[in-house]
Amino acid sequence: MMFFIKSAIDNERKLTASQRDKLKENNENLLTTINSKETALRELKRTQLKLIESEKMASLGFLTAGIAHELNNPLNYVGGVVEPLKKDFYEIRQTLIANGKADDMKETIDEISFLLDGISIGTNRSINIIKQLSSMVPRQSEDIRKEIDLCEIIENVIPFCQGNNADFHIMFLPEKKLVTHINPTEINQVFINLIRNSIEAFPPTDTVKIDITGKWKGPNIEISIHDMGMGMEKETIRKAKEAFFTTKTDSVHTGLGLFIANSLLQKNNATLSLTSIPGKGTVQLITFYTNSHIIS
Repeated sequence: MMFFIKSAIDNERKLTASQRDKLKENNENLLTTINSKETALRELKRTQLKLIESEKMASLGFLTAGIAHELNNPLNYVGGVVEPLKKDFYEIRQTLIANGKADDMKETIDEISFLLDGISIGTNRSINIIKQLSSMVPRQSEDIRKEIDLCEIIENVIPFCQGNNADFHIMFLPEKKLVTHINPTEINQVFINLIRNSIEAFPPTDTVKIDITGKWKGPNIEISIHDMGMGMEKETIRKAKEAFFTTKTDSVHTGLGLFIANSLLQKNNATLSLTSIPGKGTVQLITFYTNSHIIS
C-alpha cells in the first residue's frame, strides 16, 4: 500500500515539475514576443520619424525653390539697373563739377551716391542669402555625397541661427580646411539644429556666447560647439538624443532637434557626444570619421 502511495506522490511531483518547466518556457516565449514587438514598435516609430523629416525637408526644398525663383527675378532686375544708374549719376556729377555747380548740390550728390551704394550692397546681399538658403535645403530625391569643406557649411548656417536674444557672440575658429565626404544638405540641417540648441541654452535676456572650433584629430575631424549657457543635468544628457524628449514646456519645441541631428550624423559616418556642467555650459562634440571607421 505504501509503495502505491509513494509512487503516486512521485508521479504527482514529476507532473508538477513538468508543468512548472512548461510554464517557465511559456513565460520566456511570452517575454521574447513582447520584447520583439517592443523592438519592432521602436523601429517603426524611428522609421516614421525619418519619413516625416524627409517629407518635411522635401516640402521645404520645394517651397524655398519657389520663393528663390520669385525673389531672384526682381532682385536681378534691380541689380541690373542700379549699376547703369550709378554710371549715369557719375556722369551727371562730373558735368556739375565741370560747370562749377557741384558745391551747391554737394549734400544732395553725397546722399544720392550713398543711397545708390546702399541699393547695390543690399541687392547683392539679398542674392547671396537666397543662394545660401537654396543650398541648405534638399531638392526632390536628393541624396548626394561629395567632398566639401565643413567650414563653408558652418559659416553659411550661422546667420540663419539667430534667436531672440539681443546680443550675440558666435565665434567660429577652424584650424584649417576640414574637407570630408558627406551629404551637405543633411549636415547643413545638423549644424542648424545643434547651433540653435546651443542658443536655446540661454535665457532671452542673456548674451549668447558660443565658441565653435574645428580641427583634424588623426584622420578624423572634430567640431566642437561650446555654449556658456545653463548646462544640463546628467539625466537630461542621457535622454537628450531620444525622440520627443524636451525640457521645454511650450508647444513650439518638439524634442526632435538632437534626435534628427544624431540620426543624420550616423548616416554620414559621424557621431555626436554631449558633455555639460549645470550653470556653466555644454559642449556638443561632432566627430566625422574616415571611411576606415564605419558607424553602425
